Amino acid sequence: MEAIILAGGFGKRLRSIIKDVPKPMARINGYPFLDLQIRYWIKKGINRFILSVGYKNEVIQSYFGKKFQGAEIDYSVENQPLGTGGAVLLAKKKLRSKDIFLILNGDTYFDVNLKALIDFHLSRSSWFTLSLFVTEERGRYDIVKIDDLGRVLSLQSTKSTGFANGGVSLASVPMFDYIEEVKTETSSLEKDLLNSLLKKRTAGIFGLACGKVFIDIGLPADFQRAHKIIPSSP
Repeated sequence: MEAIILAGGFGKRLRSIIKDVPKPMARINGYPFLDLQIRYWIKKGINRFILSVGYKNEVIQSYFGKKFQGAEIDYSVENQPLGTGGAVLLAKKKLRSKDIFLILNGDTYFDVNLKALIDFHLSRSSWFTLSLFVTEERGRYDIVKIDDLGRVLSLQSTKSTGFANGGVSLASVPMFDYIEEVKTETSSLEKDLLNSLLKKRTAGIFGLACGKVFIDIGLPADFQRAHKIIPSSP
């Protein structure tokens, strides 16, 4: 199974901690975060990764090469920032799968049961399935509203609390045929691509509450907390 990892972040909010590497290469207990993340998903059965990279991408490419821990590594390089939506559209050209694949945020750790996510995705005939966690932080994350079956009703930028996207998503390749053309240089995965799908009456976007350990390393305090939460042995 393949996974696209969105690893092109600048890490501006972590500049006081990391200075010369892209955010996904910030070290957690001696290892780059992206190293620990890829190892985690290899254990879950992912055998090919497409790393969507931009800022200082040579650091990432030099570290992982074309093969890492038995998994194949490919790269989708942004010559200019494209946003999460643009990054996915560029990286999809590297996909070999005609069926399902993962999209992972390169700066979040979420302990997700992949089999349960796949089973849920297939049982709902979903085009795109979000793994969700409950957030009490107002305004930091977009809130995802779902119905009793898990169907996504809206993706909102609000200051409320509730379910938020945990950065582990399962996508069906045919969904790209139904996404409206993006007419801007940059685009958001949630605000542009997924909202485009939500406009389709037949679109199936679902969310599954996973309820496991989640952490976003984007803020200095959370980056420090990650050292205690993320398994450190590769």
